[in-house]
Amino acid sequence: LLSGTGNWVIKLDSMGANAANFDTNVDYLLPVATFSGLSGFDTNQFTIDTSAFSNAVDGVWGVETNGTNLYVTYRANSLVLDPSFEWDAPSNGFWSVGMNWIGRTAPSPINPGTLLRFGGLPSDPAYTASNNLGTFLLNNLVFTNNHRIVTNVLAGDTLEFRNSGASIELWGGGSFIVSNGVTLTTNLTFGGVGTGTVVMASNIVGGMSFTKQGAWTLALKGSNSFASPLLFTNAGVIRMDTNYALGTSSFTVTNGGTLFGTVPLVIGNGTALRTARVTGSGSVWTNSGVLTIASNTTITVDNGGWLIANGITMNAIGSDVENGLVISNGGQVLCTTSATFIGTSYTGANNRVSVIGGPGVVSRWDLGGQTLAIG
Repeated sequence: LLSGTGNWVIKLDSMGANAANFDTNVDYLLPVATFSGLSGFDTNQFTIDTSAFSNAVDGVWGVETNGTNLYVTYRANSLVLDPSFEWDAPSNGFWSVGMNWIGRTAPSPINPGTLLRFGGLPSDPAYTASNNLGTFLLNNLVFTNNHRIVTNVLAGDTLEFRNSGASIELWGGGSFIVSNGVTLTTNLTFGGVGTGTVVMASNIVGGMSFTKQGAWTLALKGSNSFASPLLFTNAGVIRMDTNYALGTSSFTVTNGGTLFGTVPLVIGNGTALRTARVTGSGSVWTNSGVLTIASNTTITVDNGGWLIANGITMNAIGSDVENGLVISNGGQVLCTTSATFIGTSYTGANNRVSVIGGPGVVSRWDLGGQTLAIG
């Protein structure tokens, strides 16, 4: 930084030769400084001096801030719309450091088309990659680690998915923890053909929803919110480690998917109707605690789907608020270790269980030898 007359000048100097690996068709975000605060900060007080930068360029240099960080930016005229960056595993460190990426250039946090890839060899130790660039816009997050013992970690600032086609994909047999908060301003797909586990350790928020595909395990540990119905399809497991792992959205488990709750779960009690469905042979929803079906909720188990819970409690409150459990067309419900309650002395009467069979089709509600209490 060279002080000027009332302004600052940032001079780019390639030391008399072309800067290695510089691509005039790619956007760059080059960290300059981090401040304790940027209140009243004006990037217009900075100018860029490129007289000593030897590379031919046809883009535009500038200065931007993100959070409390100051960056020199380069915006290419023929911008690669969906740039990709791969972490140089097993490096520990910050996303802003170019040497932590295989291309030796740090990604920009403001391009919503970005793809980030985090991998590692089967012999690599665990690593932590920390987003220190503020809220990071991206479209695809891909995990390819194949080490089946260690767990790698993404940490730091929020990740925001904004463009259509957004995804988090697991393509290896290893595991990752994403401890960043996640914001959805578009629908997200969890996909890939890996066999490991991805743990979403913080809250997922936003006005959209997600679909889970693939044989791997997705663990949800946050208090999440989704505005639209959720879909869990194909083989694979969704693990709910909190009561609000699925927010308050309706959801469907289909095509061999497995939804597994590790805690007692309350579904319902909202003002809008919430539905849950387990449908199709091989589709299973199992809950290791008691499942409470509260007001304004209908759960349907049909077409060979299974619902397995320690016990079920139905407690719609009020004479005009109905909830229900519908078992039809070969659906199977099994209560394993606790009593089942359909309404209680302090709730209204609108608690219903329907078991509907058909020619050659057996739908089943198995209490597992436990007590059934009605009213």
